[in-house]
Amino acid sequence: MVCYSPAPTMNFINRLERSIGWMAVGHLPIYIVTAQALLYVWSMMNPESSSLLLMDPLAVQEGEYWRLLTFLFIVPFQNVIFTFFYLYFQYLCGVALEEEWGSFPLTLFYLIGALGALAGSLLVGGNTNGAFYFNETIFLAFAALFPNFSLLLFFVLPIKIKWIAWFTWARILWGLYEVPILWKWAILISLANYFLFFSKAHFDQVRNRIRIYRHRKRLKDFES
Repeated sequence: MVCYSPAPTMNFINRLERSIGWMAVGHLPIYIVTAQALLYVWSMMNPESSSLLLMDPLAVQEGEYWRLLTFLFIVPFQNVIFTFFYLYFQYLCGVALEEEWGSFPLTLFYLIGALGALAGSLLVGGNTNGAFYFNETIFLAFAALFPNFSLLLFFVLPIKIKWIAWFTWARILWGLYEVPILWKWAILISLANYFLFFSKAHFDQVRNRIRIYRHRKRLKDFES
């Protein structure tokens, strides 16, 4: 994982902010986690109606427009303890991103991801894990910015966030491998915000590592 390079992407976002900065939502992580918590509680109280929160294009056409938003805030756990830590970590990552980037870049990141998840869901004609992958991008962005941040696994074992991120990417790649081609596109579109913000930083990292490897190889050949 890499620390995010601010140029040129952030330079473009800064110019964009001067034009549409009014779109920025301050303290966005609070609103996101609150919406997730409220929908989780509602689902627990109304389990027979929880399917009303899922993305269903046919239902949307019939007037159930709330599905265009609610599917984005579905918590992927039913266990209360897991849900608590999931929401807490979502909040932690979101606040860290807002402090690092500012409100407008975070709002843009979230908006692009939400639109990507929606487009991916519509592409395959119904509910997918697009919202799950989209919510994963919040964590992946945090891990890219703060790769050495440590968590206590099972409250005992310290583990750096970058290793969890690598595991997450492996799980995403496996998901891409085992689904049909249309669903592959749906997953990739759901990750569009991460690719737009971080692809250059990752590309630069790979290029720098190749340059360092070649330099060391030349030195080794010269010394021999």
